[in-house]
Amino acid sequence: MRVRLELTNHGKAGYAVRAPRSLVKGRRRVVVRVGQREVSVHCSSGPAQATLGLSPALMAKMHLRRGMRLHARFDGRVLHIGPLVGILVPATTGLPNPVGNMTLGVRYFIEQARTVGVYAFAFSCSAVDFKRGQIRGYTLSSGGEQSRWVRRLFPLPDVVYDHITYRRRDRAADIRKLRARLTEAGIPFFNQGFFDKWDVHNRLMNSPHMQPHLPETTPLSLEALQEMTAKYRRVFIKPAQGSLGRNIYILTRSPTGRFEFRRGRGRASRQMLNDLSNVEAKLARLKKDHYIVQQGLELCRAYGRAVDIRVIMQRTQHGRWAVTKIFARVARRGRLVSNISAGGKGLSASRTLRRCFSSSKVKSLIREIRRVAHLVCETMAENTDGHLGELGVDVGVDRQGHVWVIEVNSKPHRKAYDTLEGRPTAKRSFRRPMQYAAYLAGFRI
Repeated sequence: MRVRLELTNHGKAGYAVRAPRSLVKGRRRVVVRVGQREVSVHCSSGPAQATLGLSPALMAKMHLRRGMRLHARFDGRVLHIGPLVGILVPATTGLPNPVGNMTLGVRYFIEQARTVGVYAFAFSCSAVDFKRGQIRGYTLSSGGEQSRWVRRLFPLPDVVYDHITYRRRDRAADIRKLRARLTEAGIPFFNQGFFDKWDVHNRLMNSPHMQPHLPETTPLSLEALQEMTAKYRRVFIKPAQGSLGRNIYILTRSPTGRFEFRRGRGRASRQMLNDLSNVEAKLARLKKDHYIVQQGLELCRAYGRAVDIRVIMQRTQHGRWAVTKIFARVARRGRLVSNISAGGKGLSASRTLRRCFSSSKVKSLIREIRRVAHLVCETMAENTDGHLGELGVDVGVDRQGHVWVIEVNSKPHRKAYDTLEGRPTAKRSFRRPMQYAAYLAGFRI
């Protein structure tokens, strides 16, 4: 039930709540829960269907504010008010921009959370006090379009959305410790950590339905290079834990038996190799990572450039996977990777694919891309510990119209536009993680 929080004088100085009669069924005493904080309170019933009255002491204890529009549900003993969702960020920097260059994006999460009755706040690892059961974090004041950032205390939340977007920070000891403490406390969190490409390949291979869509992939070794280049004219060498198209290399076998070696992102001149024995020495050295070798695909091209398709998949308030956005990424001229961070350009998927296929074929391809993206999400969820709330699925379409899964990202990038007005897809991309958090918290919104 969506309710508006108001102050009530009932209970005077003590803890008390006045709830709709249809909600609490005439109970005289209930436990009120916000996040992980519970308080036993006196309860009275009122006729108002959309108002929940809290005594000043209870309002203060739960760190709530008059006028909030949240959800309430009663399970026979506990009156749950919320959901309260914490957004875990790499670090906070204080007001007026508490999350540094991530502040605008986090603002959009909190604003979209409010539209669906979710109370969200941002916090960093150091702000959590498990002993007192509270977090000092940042949220927006209830000032409509004029809302400003405020620092407040919050109970430990119902759910945590893991928004650690840097690999190095993700591996830090304090972040790992926090996740362990959340697990011990029974607080669900979703989208933790980054993926390893070799690990993802093996998880997806567990599904017979996925196998036809996976390019052959193996850990890098001289033997692997020899076998793969004998099978395929072109192979890609990628860091297993890499992102943004960095440190990707392409090896192409020429008709003469020599090998063209080049970096995927840069415009560096091609090198011709007589054999494969010194390829590994030419790769950038990686700390705590390793390379994989992947079958090179003869993908369709548009405007004479390499193309792949990014599908943003997110779970909804019902816990089901849904396509939030689908678009084509076209590489910069002269480059073989299409990542936006490497200069690639985002374009309409349908319009771009029509450069390669007929209109009727493109319609069936879009349906197939959606089907494969759903299958990726379901397979990853089945083979992953913890909760996944969103994934970025990169697929390619070869010249015969077959759909291949190139990569799966656990932290898909979303652009924080200067405004979300007139951008319904962007709004949805910020809203759905908050709706899925409500689902994990047991609220049906």
